[in-house]
Amino acid sequence: MHLITIVAAYTPRATRYALSLAVFYRTAGDSRWSEARTENISQSGMLLRGDRPLPSETPVDLILNIPGTVTAPFSGTLLCRGRVVRAVSSPPSDDRHEFAVTLLEYDTTQLIPPGH
Repeated sequence: MHLITIVAAYTPRATRYALSLAVFYRTAGDSRWSEARTENISQSGMLLRGDRPLPSETPVDLILNIPGTVTAPFSGTLLCRGRVVRAVSSPPSDDRHEFAVTLLEYDTTQLIPPGH
């Protein structure tokens, strides 16, 4: 009998910024936008608290504006497509729903590098 050991390559986690930014989100293809706020954001994703819950694996469209006054590698309007990777159950008394989104693609044509 031969055993094979699979070792996953280590991938460092992207730097997270504890920013509270307004985000508009919708399920991919939906015409209705909902509002959320970021709990934190990184180059690869964000943790959100939103108006309506989204289950894991849901494709989402997002729009957010990163002001030039925050410490981040860029500022401007960011248009994103992503996927919910984690949804946290909220107590009935909480009208906001927490979920994590991984960013699959984003449009950086509206972004402004620092110092401009």
